[in-house]
Amino acid sequence: MRRLSLFCALIPFIGLAVASDLNGTYKGTWVSDNQGGGDLTMSFRGDPDSLKAEVSFTNEGETIKCDVKSVKLDGSKLLLVMEYGVEGSRYEATLSGVVDGKLVSGTYKTKSLADDSAGDTGTWKGSAT
Repeated sequence: MRRLSLFCALIPFIGLAVASDLNGTYKGTWVSDNQGGGDLTMSFRGDPDSLKAEVSFTNEGETIKCDVKSVKLDGSKLLLVMEYGVEGSRYEATLSGVVDGKLVSGTYKTKSLADDSAGDTGTWKGSAT
């Protein structure tokens, strides 16, 4: 019983350790299911309740900075929602993934904000620098 109590007391700190491990900059790549790909940079800071992210990626040689709308870390599961593009041609990207030590990876999907139509899908991965 005493071991169980100790384990229950440590649960909040386990989640904090995962978020602390996520803090930092990750560099990697994204690959479209259709064609193309590029570089991906993600930086995270904060604890699970106030985690912040900055994301940019390259497409056809151009670096695109994203406006991160939300970032959630639930254990090892990561969910990012962000927007990018110029007025009249804005997109939303949702990245779902997992954190495995200093590696992050997952899938993404995009949609047009103008008409809510589905866009690109693919995979992404990165490692802590």
